[in-house]
Amino acid sequence: MENISENPSLDEIIHESERRRDMKNSKVSSAHVLLTDDPISAEYKDEVIRQVDGSMSIEGMPLTDADKERIRNFAFDITQIDKVVASLVKKHCVTR
Repeated sequence: MENISENPSLDEIIHESERRRDMKNSKVSSAHVLLTDDPISAEYKDEVIRQVDGSMSIEGMPLTDADKERIRNFAFDITQIDKVVASLVKKHCVTR
């Protein structure tokens, strides 16, 4: 709790808890931008790609250049998401 005193009052603890909850919720709600028809900046797309690449790299599966380009071109276009997902499923599914 970096924003409160060494011996916080109950009010300070509650306030800090609410502030952190609000920060967490604002990060989650920013994902909802993806579901709108509003134009999305190149900077925002690059930031999302950087975050996804970082998460995938932690798991030992960094994004390829093709993955990054696919995200940049299609992940923010709600009219294309189903097509892209279907093509990836087709590409990576094992047929028996």
